[in-house]
Amino acid sequence: MKPCSWWLIATVALVSATGCSGYAEPLNSDPADLDEDGFTGDSDCEDTDADVYPGADEQCDGIDNNCDGVADESVDLDEDGFFSCPDDEALRDCDDQNPAVNPSVLEVCDGIDNDCLHGVDDAYDVDRDGFTTCAAVPDCNDNDAEIYPGRLEVCDGIDNSCDGAQDEGFDADGDGALSCGDSPDCDDSDASISPTALEVCDHLDNDCDDLVDETLDVDQDGFSACSVQIDCDDTNALIHPGAFETCDDGIDQNCDGDPGSSLDADGDGYLSCDTAPVDCDEGNAQVHPGAVEQCDAVDNNCDGQRDEGLSIDVYEPNDAATPHELGLINGSILEVEGAIGSPSDEDWFWFSSQDDVADQGGFWYIEITLENIPPDADYDLYLYRKGSTTLLIKSTESGSDDEYFKFQGNPGIDNSGDYAVEVVWRGGAYGCPTYLMTLHAT
Repeated sequence: MKPCSWWLIATVALVSATGCSGYAEPLNSDPADLDEDGFTGDSDCEDTDADVYPGADEQCDGIDNNCDGVADESVDLDEDGFFSCPDDEALRDCDDQNPAVNPSVLEVCDGIDNDCLHGVDDAYDVDRDGFTTCAAVPDCNDNDAEIYPGRLEVCDGIDNSCDGAQDEGFDADGDGALSCGDSPDCDDSDASISPTALEVCDHLDNDCDDLVDETLDVDQDGFSACSVQIDCDDTNALIHPGAFETCDDGIDQNCDGDPGSSLDADGDGYLSCDTAPVDCDEGNAQVHPGAVEQCDAVDNNCDGQRDEGLSIDVYEPNDAATPHELGLINGSILEVEGAIGSPSDEDWFWFSSQDDVADQGGFWYIEITLENIPPDADYDLYLYRKGSTTLLIKSTESGSDDEYFKFQGNPGIDNSGDYAVEVVWRGGAYGCPTYLMTLHAT
């Protein structure tokens, strides 16, 4: 055995009964305090957690916080009769350091969860939108989770953002009319235009009813103070541009600036006022009562008719009962002039055609053109077999100055026979204006 070293101090070292071993023992062999909570490992049941040590407040967290060997034992540190970890979670004291906080306390608006129920100031946030009625900026409708301070405003007549204003941002021009809703402001950049504005004569829709200057025809005669032809008296429906002028009554009925003192504008000796006989066209000296009627689709003599008595249709009556016979048309061209004398007039023509037996219908056809139709008239052209109501072909161009069709024969058969052509008035001019019908059959 090695002798003890000279530097060992016998008063602070414990020597074994058998003598020195040659090595010194540690001066302090107590366990360490790893979490520095003041308790070492021999008494600290969790020396890696500074919140766990003997005497610590027990928390309801599944951990033995006070090192008494039991986790989450129910304690009542603030002695308010409610425990931090009861069997019934609804009775848990959410702050066991404050006797004024427990499930029996009424919630007050103080930024604290007083009743341990639904969170801080929950009694003042009924709609659970996170905003209370007792905050510095309160929830202005605690029954609607879509209404709270700072919410984006929508156009619904409600103060959605709790700023004391409704639908702000939807009235850019400040005229009190919103650009949304059932009756929106149709121009939110102009304060003079809104659904409640009065219509004025400016060619704009001032009252947002999709009509322009509509309320300005007070007398409902079709003219207003802002129409192209201005109504010089919008309180009298008998006074407007184009009205009959009353002779020498001092009133300008037709708004031409002349109150009836000189009403013969074309100098034909007839007046355009309502004392008979009336000049029906004061812009044409050839048109007046007593003028000779001309074949021009105009009422020259102002009797309410045009071209009366001037029909030059030499084939009349040439109707369905007594059609005009044109004879044989075979390889030739025939021109016929006719006229529609009245809306009820129909011109019928019969003709015959011989199909070349050698062709057997291979090239045989009937071609008819109706030309010189008056510009404002509408005529139709039809082709039938004579004595039959079965239509073979027709031309019904609307608004055209001619009608045309070509009827092709059936190959392999003999198309010879009698045919009927009908000219029918559908609208517009009639009377003396003549049409030209060209027939060609081969």
